Amino acid sequence: MIRIHNPHHVPFLHQTEQLRQAGTLCDALLTVEGLTFKAHALILALASKRLKRQLTNQRGPGPRYCCIIDRVSSHTFKQILDYVYSESLEVPKDDLEELLKGAEYLEVESLVEQCQAQLRDPDSPTKTDTKVANSLRDDKAQKDNELSKRSHNLDEDHLDCSSEEERSSTKRSVHDAHKKSCSPVSPLPPMFSRESIISSSAQSPTPRLSLCILKH
Repeated sequence: MIRIHNPHHVPFLHQTEQLRQAGTLCDALLTVEGLTFKAHALILALASKRLKRQLTNQRGPGPRYCCIIDRVSSHTFKQILDYVYSESLEVPKDDLEELLKGAEYLEVESLVEQCQAQLRDPDSPTKTDTKVANSLRDDKAQKDNELSKRSHNLDEDHLDCSSEEERSSTKRSVHDAHKKSCSPVSPLPPMFSRESIISSSAQSPTPRLSLCILKH
């Protein structure tokens, strides 16, 4: 099976496909080989230049648009319709040539490009695949960049907190040192006054000399 991406697919088309499958709000009836397909005229006009001309030039009665599609098989037209309403389409490799012819007839340019690329080299990525890959890579790079910025901001916040803690610690150390330098010092022992020295001298007895005189 070959996967063909639709570069014009947008999220709301998923809901539109659900409406088409249920037959809700379908204002266009397309007849191919006797089979009738319901669709939305606006979606068809945006996808196919030929269908846009047929729908806008129609002057039939009633609110519905009716188109008869020739030169395209009902099988191929169903594949084209599925491609228009979906993000991607899986088709057998043997269907690529008929799908290319149908896309060229209906002038679905993106599908023509996809089929031509697959027929030239099935293993090579198409332009659309490259766009999808580039988009995914850009999204990943953007997410990585955002994560890097968040991590950088967290690191800066951590450094700010560390610096604040260091400043607070330094302030506490300086304050403690200042308190120690300003604490009262034990008084020095009192100096001896002149009176106490005299009193002490008066109380202590003066040594006396004993003289012994020898008589001859």
